[in-house]
Amino acid sequence: MSYLSTGSISYLSDGDIEWSRPKEEEFVPKNEAEEQLFARISEAAKSLQIHIDAGAAARTIAYGIRQDQQTPGHKVSASDTNGESPRNLMYIQDGRDTVVVAHLNKESRGDRNLGEDGSMGKSLKFAIAYNTRTDNISVYVVNSYAPLSDSEAEALRPNRRQMMRAGEKKQLTARHSAQNESRVLERLDGAPHTLPLVATVQGTGKNGQPKVYALLPFCEGGDLSGVIQSKTLTRKEKLRIAIDILKGAEEMHRAGIVHRDLTSRNIFFQNGIPVIADFDLASDVDQVIFDSHGTPTIRPPEFMKQQGAKCTPESDVYSLGCTLHELLFDGEVLIEEALKRQGKENLNPYALLSSLMGLSEDPMIEPENKDSFEHVIFEMTRLNPEARITLPEARARLERMLTGMD
Repeated sequence: MSYLSTGSISYLSDGDIEWSRPKEEEFVPKNEAEEQLFARISEAAKSLQIHIDAGAAARTIAYGIRQDQQTPGHKVSASDTNGESPRNLMYIQDGRDTVVVAHLNKESRGDRNLGEDGSMGKSLKFAIAYNTRTDNISVYVVNSYAPLSDSEAEALRPNRRQMMRAGEKKQLTARHSAQNESRVLERLDGAPHTLPLVATVQGTGKNGQPKVYALLPFCEGGDLSGVIQSKTLTRKEKLRIAIDILKGAEEMHRAGIVHRDLTSRNIFFQNGIPVIADFDLASDVDQVIFDSHGTPTIRPPEFMKQQGAKCTPESDVYSLGCTLHELLFDGEVLIEEALKRQGKENLNPYALLSSLMGLSEDPMIEPENKDSFEHVIFEMTRLNPEARITLPEARARLERMLTGMD
């Protein structure tokens, strides 16, 4: 799969307005090249185990290629073609390359377990991209959103949120999360262990309102949760994965970013390498947060016990320690094991949150072997943030363990 650097848009029609989506059998190629294009798109979808309308994608890209050949440098608009132009056609200029993109508006589902939410969630919007110079076809995930206005951003401030209706608050929060993820990914540009932002495309949505389309790579390896559930990893493989994840978290922290939700469902495999994704909840280091979003079973205790807690690297250390426990022990959830020792099992969400807020001792019993993977996890998940090991220290110790196994 080929990746583009952040590109500039030449033309983008209304991506959110539904157009007539032909069934695959209704796509009629105009020549052999278009017939091969349709076959290649279908094969790409099959190999990645995703469900898309290959006919719709081929129709859009074929149209875009024809227009680019007829009028190089001039990207047609719907008015130029008397309404014949597909409304989900976009072009991206990247140096010498012109990339024709078919943004498939309807959500599709993959066959693999790709996580519940976020950029690689089970319900995805895909884009099929064709590079007219290299003849490459790529599959991307599309995260689209309408940027918040200054007044809308102001309405989401903690002291203003209670004044909004629930529906309005939910809609603005979703747009803020998508916008926040793009902002974070731009800051992490080039970090090898975090999901790259392929391109950010400025366009228009309904009623001519500004719309942003963020293109992200489709991670063919699925998420860490699915890999853990397979229960096929050796201890050595688990160490390697843990080291790469720690590298990604260090890259974030050097950029001044705290993830806030480092679950196994937010870590994906791209070309066999684990990458951290889903930055919709990410905050700046030392930013004070007032919400309770995130996964309860990995939420740091300092976020449980106070409103207005600071986001620090130590909070990510705790969450990541819980995820590495899940990795090492084939899906065993650390907090659930801790509560079992207190006689609390099969709790409903409200009882779980109440129990987590009442934790008074470290969730993991200290292992006897201080030079073990288990002890590193213990040191990452201490209740006291100041007692937790740092990510560089944790990674260095795991690397020594891995070297000793060679």
